[in-house]
Amino acid sequence: MYKRQADQDATLQERLNQVNPDDILTLIYTSGTTGKPKGAVHTHRSFMNGIFPSAARFPGTGPQHVSLAILPLSHVFERMWSYGCMSMGIRIAYCPDPKQFLEVMEVIRPHFMTSVPRIWEKVYGTIHEGLKTASPVKAGLFNWAEKVALQVYRNQAAGIKTGAFLRAQHKLADALIMKKVRHTLGAERCNVYHVGGAAFAAEINEFFQAFGINVIQGYGLTEFFPVCVGFEDKGKPGECGPMIPMVEARLSDEGEIQLKGGMCMQGYYNNPQATADCFTEDGWFKTQDIGEITVVNKNGTDYTYIKITDRIKDLIITAGGKNISPQQIEVRFGENLFIEQFVTIGEKRPYITALIVPNFVVLEDYCRRNNISFSSREELITNPQVIKLYEDIVAKHNEAMARVEQIKKFTLLVNELTQESGELTPTMKLKRKQIDEKYSDVINAMYE
Repeated sequence: MYKRQADQDATLQERLNQVNPDDILTLIYTSGTTGKPKGAVHTHRSFMNGIFPSAARFPGTGPQHVSLAILPLSHVFERMWSYGCMSMGIRIAYCPDPKQFLEVMEVIRPHFMTSVPRIWEKVYGTIHEGLKTASPVKAGLFNWAEKVALQVYRNQAAGIKTGAFLRAQHKLADALIMKKVRHTLGAERCNVYHVGGAAFAAEINEFFQAFGINVIQGYGLTEFFPVCVGFEDKGKPGECGPMIPMVEARLSDEGEIQLKGGMCMQGYYNNPQATADCFTEDGWFKTQDIGEITVVNKNGTDYTYIKITDRIKDLIITAGGKNISPQQIEVRFGENLFIEQFVTIGEKRPYITALIVPNFVVLEDYCRRNNISFSSREELITNPQVIKLYEDIVAKHNEAMARVEQIKKFTLLVNELTQESGELTPTMKLKRKQIDEKYSDVINAMYE
């Protein structure tokens, strides 16, 4: 037995000795939201440069902790975090289907998790939709607890001391409501749940933070990962950060975030032109992300935070030459309980329109409670009362938007956009080109 173990150890060491830090470790493909996916070439060195500085932000972790894996391992976010868990000794539980993650959460009760904003948006929506059918006493108690929790959280974020009376209310609210919410979600052991891959609504981020569920927005790209990894230092809702050591960031004149650091890829596999195009002349990686960079000094140490506002390739340029940020519009509408998915349309068009997939669970319940009859979802989305409901929703959101951003027309879709149908990436990003092509007739009809 001991000889066999010794032989295995010797074989392992021999293989390790054959590995050079600059050898290729893996190819990870981009999501292909705007074109053909490209293979980012990563070496052992680039991954180690990302893993160890990130792991250093989680001292004291080990086998007593468990991380829930929801995203596909083909995605750099889940892959890098999984390697990080291995380096820290954290156990990993794999969710068989992202749609089942709440059921799995209740069983696993993870300390850590990586996910995308849409998952938490749906949880937030489900919680608040449930209040509509709760008794007046229960709904009123929840609303009071939420108000107290948010006030305390905002005081802490602003460095304002919370008074004794509000602290007492918060303690009571936690015992009566917040603790139960954490338990129901399976999040009472939460250390940090990282989200990434898309913009995360500040209002929803604040809610979970206020309820003691440490959901933090990270930042990275397939080609350059990670950039921002937060833990104790949460930053502000909507911000990613702080940046990990070894990363430098700057803004171009156009507002593009550009990066330099040891976790950057070597280049795109068999694509020298695309590789050349993604670097500046002085060697900075062009992220294609529009955003803001903020440096904050805390106790003599500078911390850098990044806020992403849009993707350059996602920006809509209307026929009138106006630049529109579709993601900002989609995040705003995505907060509405009646909307499952929202796609902003308007490239080279005279005005902005939208494709809307209703949240049929919420919509069908609304129709039953309001005596709106229907026999199918196809019939539902053509019902004048339902169309009026969504017209009112769009009109309300339009009031808070600039005139050029306002939705002039929309179409309700009966089928959800999915990865299987080629409309979403594995991390639920919209494949805009494919959506435009698939629904071209519907889109063109909104401009006739």
